Order: sequence, then C-alpha cells, then structure tokens
Amino acid sequence: MEIHPFCKECLSKHKKWKLIKDKVFLINNEGEPTIQICNLIKDKIILSEIDKEQFDEKELGIIDLLYDPLKWAGVEFKWAARWYQKTMLSCSAYRKVNRIGRRAGKTETLCIKMIHYAYTTENTTSLVIAPYKNQVALVFDRLDVLLSESQGVRASIKRNTKNPYRIQFHNGSKILGFTSGTRTGSKSTGIRGQDAHAIFIDEADFLGESDFEVILAILASRPDCHLWASSTPTGKREMYWRWCTDSDLGFKEFYYPSSVSPFWTKETEMLEKSMYSDQGYGHEFLAEFGEEAEGVFLNKYIDPCVRKYTIGKIARNSKSMYTIGVDWNSSAIGTHIVVTEWNQELNHGNGAFRAVEKVIITQTEFTQTVACEEIIRLNEKWDPVAIYVDQGFGYAQIEMLHKYGLSNPKTNLVQRVKGINFGDRIEIRDPATRKMVKKHVKPFMVNLCVKRVEDGNVIVPESEDIKHGLVGQMRDYTVVRRTAVGQPIFRDEDDHTLIAWMLSIMAATMERSDMVRLNTVPHIAIGGKLGEKLDGNFVIDRKKIQKEKREGSAIVPRWPGNPQNLFAKETTLKTALDFQTDRGRSKKKKSATIGDLRRGRQRVGKRGRADY
Repeated sequence: MEIHPFCKECLSKHKKWKLIKDKVFLINNEGEPTIQICNLIKDKIILSEIDKEQFDEKELGIIDLLYDPLKWAGVEFKWAARWYQKTMLSCSAYRKVNRIGRRAGKTETLCIKMIHYAYTTENTTSLVIAPYKNQVALVFDRLDVLLSESQGVRASIKRNTKNPYRIQFHNGSKILGFTSGTRTGSKSTGIRGQDAHAIFIDEADFLGESDFEVILAILASRPDCHLWASSTPTGKREMYWRWCTDSDLGFKEFYYPSSVSPFWTKETEMLEKSMYSDQGYGHEFLAEFGEEAEGVFLNKYIDPCVRKYTIGKIARNSKSMYTIGVDWNSSAIGTHIVVTEWNQELNHGNGAFRAVEKVIITQTEFTQTVACEEIIRLNEKWDPVAIYVDQGFGYAQIEMLHKYGLSNPKTNLVQRVKGINFGDRIEIRDPATRKMVKKHVKPFMVNLCVKRVEDGNVIVPESEDIKHGLVGQMRDYTVVRRTAVGQPIFRDEDDHTLIAWMLSIMAATMERSDMVRLNTVPHIAIGGKLGEKLDGNFVIDRKKIQKEKREGSAIVPRWPGNPQNLFAKETTLKTALDFQTDRGRSKKKKSATIGDLRRGRQRVGKRGRADY
C-alpha cells in the first residue's frame, strides 16, 4: 500500500499513532487503539468496479473533482492554494489545530473547508465559533466573497442571513455562526445544546474555559465530529495550548509563522519588529507560545539600561531632541511628568533615550493648575518637539494649555500639546500592502517602549531603581489578563511615572521617526515651464501663475451697439458677466410682458444690434 509522503512524516513524529489498514489510531499504554486520528491521504477517490460501472467517464471526473477540495476550489472559485494551505486541506484528520502567525491565510483555509464540506455532504451542520462578533462577521463576509465567484455553488444555497449568521444549502446542510461568551460572560449559552458534524474555531486561544467545555460536550455526543481550531497563540497555558503540545489528545497540529506568506517582505518584518517587543513579535508573527508569566519589561533587558547619573541635573543640549510625557491623576496620586532626551552621541554613537527630569505634583490646593504651570515652565526650559498628555484625566487641562498657547504663540503649546486617549486606535501604513493598519494605542505604546528597552536604546538613572521609582515600576509592570479580542490589560497600580515616560517615548517616535514617514505622501508639483528660470529656492511665483491664468481666460465680448467708454476692450468672463448683471439691475424699467419686448425692439431697430 502506497502511503502519501505527508502521512509518512506525520506517523514518524507521533509514536503513539499507529496505522491499521488505511486508518490511523491513537494507541493507549496497553497498545490498544482508542480513537481514530485520520484516514490515509488519497489523491483520488477509490471506487469498486461495481460503482465504476454505474457512472460514465464524465461523471467519474465530477466525482473526483468533488472529492478533492483543492481541485474543487480551483474550479469553482478560481482559488489557488499556497503550499501550506494545500497540506492543511489535504490532511484528513478529524481533529486539526492551526498555530499560525498573523496574515498567513489561516481563516481563508477554514472558509474553503466549510463550503466544501457543506456542499459535498448532505444534512450536516457546521458551527463557526469565534470569541467576538467581528471575527464571525469577517468569516461570513469571506464566505460571501467566495460564493460570489461561483454561480453553481451560489445556486445551491437556499438561505443566507447575517442575523443570525446562517448559510443553508438545498441539500440540507448548513453553516451557523456563533460568538463565545468570553466578552459578555454568557459562557457560550448560544452554542450550548447545538449538535454539529463539524466545528470550526477561529482565534481559539482567546476562548475561555467555559467555551471549551461546551465544545467538548458536542464532541462527546458525536465522536466522528470534525474539529478544526485555528489561532495565533497568546502565551496562555490553557486548552488551545494543550491541543497544540499534547499529541496524546489526538490533534494534528499545523505550525507556520507569518513569514511563509508570499506577501511577507523585509519591509513588513522591519515594521512589525519596530512596533512589537520580542515576546509580542514571537506571539503574533512567529506563532510561538513563549515563556509563561513573564513581565512586560524583562529584567535581563532593564539591567543594561540602568546607569549612574542624577536625574534633574542634566543641562540642555542644543543637538538633542526633547519630548515630555504627562500622566494626569487626582490630587491624591498627583500629576507625573517625565522629560526624555534623544541624544545621538550616547550609547557609543548609536543614540539613546535618556530620562533627564521627573516632576511629581501632589497634595497641593490647586494640583491641576500647578501642573499646567509646571508644564509651561518645562516647555520653556527644554523646548520639546512635542508634549504627549494622558487625555483620560486631563481633558480640561489640555484646553487650558492650548488657551495659554493661543495667548502666547511663541510657546508653541497649541502645536506641541497633544492628548492621547488610550482607548483609541492609531493608524500606521503597512509597507507591504500600503494599507492603513489600526493599532490599539496603549498596547502599541507599551510594545514600542519594550522594543526600545530590548534594543538597548534607553538610559534610566540608578536612583530610580527603587520600589516606586521609574525603574521599579518597569520591573513590576505586568499583563493582568487579555480581552476577548486578545488585547492585553496591563497592571494599573503604581505605574504613573512609567506611563509618563512611555508617553514621552511615543511622542519622539510619532513626531520624528521613520514609522510616521510611512504615512506621508510625497508632494509632487510641476517645477515650471521648460527652460523657465526660477529663483534660488526653486520656488515658482504664484502671483505670476495667477496672472497668466487670467490673461489666458481673457475674452472680447460682443455687446449690442458700440462699446461704451466705461468698458475695457478686453475683460475676463467673470467681469463681463458681473457687468451685465449690474447693468440689468440698474435699469429703471424692465420688460415685464411680450408687448414691452416687441415695442423695445421697434424703438432700437437695426441700430445697436450685433452682426453675427
């Protein structure tokens, strides 16, 4: 019996998987087969001689086409699978799990399998489960795009709705979409009680334990149910991690980093590495689980950044760039302000961000007013390129600073002071697709600062390496939990100086780094006429251009009768039309009837009429 090369490789990696005839089973400790893992991959469907006699050659070709999801998708949807998508779709395992990096096409693969399974099998139910509604909508939107490519498959659909998410075929099969209860705390009440022949889970690592309990209950009631889970790992050691790492559970794992995608470029890699920490980049794009229970800023990277110098005793350097970060709080906690310097001469000429001044204003009668006065003083002292302020608690203070900037234009506070809302998103252009990518502000800021620390581009004073100091807050900064969409929730206790420092780092990055230049569009303009001599700055005289336009649009109007002295011989069209309007308004008597017009023409006669 000939075995597919992929099956040979899979059997060699799983010692407890045993081939019995053309089926693969999981073997227990006693050597007995327990659950069936898969069937051997066959390039063509195998029919008996009796079955072959019932069909002609054309019908056998159609049967072979329907058997292979790759050939079928290529004919129906004109869809060309990538090499790793071919491997995943060809595998016949009942339980599959994808551990794949971002933007590698894992959701696309699930969609092809969903439609093929529902189209080629009668009276089956496929459940699509995702942790949040937007992800379910994304899956069904992609299904609609694929269905629009094939008139034949589209004609086989009986019903297609979005509320609820449901695609029903004329053969009795249906695809249903559900969200888990991770966000709402409903514990997958919509999924509970559902029966399924196939379950497809997108972003499985973001589901909670209660969601997996409901899914496993469906598998227990139907052992031959297909399960295909796909996700980018978050680092949690929960059910998805067990499916990927414990081969005794009977799951076939497919692991591919984002770099396998043909759209992955060096520019994309550089951009993502600049925005993510090593740990975050490992999760999102290398599809690695990473280490468990690590802090956001790792001590092995913090220690080389700690230097001996006195914060607040450093003079301003005219060659350096300065930014200020402000974290507004109540009077009990106070307002934390950090001034950061970018000095190209530091770090052996490679440049570094150095914290040069820290101010904490607490327990005063007018805390916020004093804080505004201190920001004005620091702005005058350091002349920063930007002042990034936490907008959540400081909306009114931002208006006060802007008002002061309007009264004192030389301070540039209107341009420099910018409120940052941590709940918003920021847009950055992807260099590969040239599309705008939205990032959550606070995770983006934290990952940016972590990356600076890991690259050794940060200098912090040794005096701040105490419990409540800047360095101490960096060491204690951790991820408390993650939301349903995978966004980290950071520890919000004793982090106010750290927040101000991260805002100053973000200000320098957003205002002057190459990352922002990706968002700018080069201004292209015509330099002038061929052979035209311009001034030394290569600037065209706009007044001269406007004059040429007016002269080019000059006309000689043909007035009834001879031109009057108050007319110029040449005038622009607008001037001529305006004069006609004014002339009509200045008449004392206007022709109101056809008789008036006729009598007027008789008085004028041929005199004053234009010859055309």
